[in-house]
Amino acid sequence: MAGNRGSLARHAKIKAAWLAGQMAELETLQGLTVTAWSGIELALAERPSGAHLWGDPAAPLLQLSFLTATTTTGELALATAQDEETWGLYLLDEGESDDETFAAESTSRRRSLPELPTGLVSDLQVVTEADNIASISLTLGGARLIRRAGLVVEADDGTFEIREMDECILVQVDGARPGG
Repeated sequence: MAGNRGSLARHAKIKAAWLAGQMAELETLQGLTVTAWSGIELALAERPSGAHLWGDPAAPLLQLSFLTATTTTGELALATAQDEETWGLYLLDEGESDDETFAAESTSRRRSLPELPTGLVSDLQVVTEADNIASISLTLGGARLIRRAGLVVEADDGTFEIREMDECILVQVDGARPGG
């Protein structure tokens, strides 16, 4: 029993140190200038015909597996990671890759994201939940960009449900789907 408590305490310390490092790295975004965005977008649903639904007014957001900001000093990439039962956002380490290959029928696609705002990063806010980064919001060029961990799930009746703290990056600009 004492061994388990020691192991749990070590795990908690490691997790706390990781989260503190992520928070410190995210703070470096403040004052940077973002010049472009790119990412790997995930379809909201796949139709029986095999067609993919990339956007829907009932799900006013972009759903991504990776999001990369090109800044005047380099690139910063964001992904999600699972921690026990929940997911959270994290910055990829330099050298980690979002490089994936895609089949033509794939439910994901790599693309530039010109609909996301660019400019000087200000008013950075990071929200944590259950020792994970739940959301990151920042202002760029007067627009509020919010990224949070979650997943869009289509119900049998065709409606959409948004699950928080799940495996994707959900992106909104000023509370709406970017560009739409």
